[in-house]
Amino acid sequence: MTEKAKASVTKGERTRQKIVETAAVLFNQRGFTGCSMGDIVEASGLEKGTLYGHFSSKEELALLAFEYAWKDTSDKRLRNVETVSNAVDKLKLHIDNYVNTPSFYQGDARS
Repeated sequence: MTEKAKASVTKGERTRQKIVETAAVLFNQRGFTGCSMGDIVEASGLEKGTLYGHFSSKEELALLAFEYAWKDTSDKRLRNVETVSNAVDKLKLHIDNYVNTPSFYQGDARS
């Protein structure tokens, strides 16, 4: 993200994105039913009111977290494919990206 783009994003938008990214990791690790809103509050370091100020329900947050995780993984798996003109090399690059990119981050949600 460029400095100009960072400046145009509000604090609320950054907080909302942090919540989505944290939730994406937790939902991936624990599943929808294995992850509570309290778990997301704890992992994000935010207050419960802040979480509910941005999302009216766990379902709403889960949908956005899934969309975020899907896009992040897809972007990584398609990385640099458009720069290759040869179809065979493009396929090799796509396979390499697929093999070397996990489905989604499995690490500690607090990092």
